[in-house]
Amino acid sequence: MLKGTPFKSIAFHISFSSFLVPALILAVAASCSGDRPAGAKVFSATRILEQRKMKDDAFSDAKRSPLSSVEIARFHGLHYYEPNADYAVRAVLKRSEELDTLTMQTTTSELRQVVRIGVFEFLLGGKRHRLTAFAYIEARNNYELFVPFKDATNGIDTYEVGRYMNIEPLEDDSAYLIDFNEAYNPFCAYNEVYSCPLIPVENVLSTAIAAGEKKWK
Repeated sequence: MLKGTPFKSIAFHISFSSFLVPALILAVAASCSGDRPAGAKVFSATRILEQRKMKDDAFSDAKRSPLSSVEIARFHGLHYYEPNADYAVRAVLKRSEELDTLTMQTTTSELRQVVRIGVFEFLLGGKRHRLTAFAYIEARNNYELFVPFKDATNGIDTYEVGRYMNIEPLEDDSAYLIDFNEAYNPFCAYNEVYSCPLIPVENVLSTAIAAGEKKWK
C-alpha cells in the first residue's frame, strides 16, 4: 500500500467479494456441528489455481503490479505451495461482545485503525487454534474480515513479516471455511514503498502453515 493511502486488500483476489452488513452487529456464534452447513464454502483446487493465474496476470500488468518495471520484464509467476485440502478448515467465529478499536503498526510509520470483530476457532493438525478477525474503520459497514497471521514457515518458505487472508462475512457464524491455500503476501513483500499492517501477537500461530503463497525472493 502506498504511503499515505488507505489500506486495501489486493483487488484481484476476486473470490472475496464485498458483503454489505449492518454496522456494529453483535451476534452470538452458533456452536459448531459435525456436518457442513448448507451453502458453506468448500475447498476447490481448481478455484485456487484460477485465482493464482489471475494474480500472475495482474502482476504482469504494469498498471496493477507492485513490481518494478525491471522485475515485471522477467516475471514468470509467484511462488506457492500446492493446493492442499488439509489446510482448508471449518471454523466458528466467536464475535466480540464489544467492538473495540485498536491501532495496528505497519512496515512504515503509518498506523491503521481497525475494529476487532471476533475470533475464529478451528482445528488444524489435531490441535485447536484461534485467529482474530478485524475490519478497517473506514470499511466496517461494507467489509471483508481481515485475518493477518504469522506461522512457523515465516522467514523460511514464506514472507518473514507474515501473510494475510480476506474472508467474506457470513450470516451463520458456524459456517466458515478458513482456507489457508488463499493466504497471500502483502504488497510490501514486493516493494518497500508500500505500507502494510504488521501481525498482532494474538495472530501468531505456533504451527507451520504449509499452504498459500510463498516468499517472493
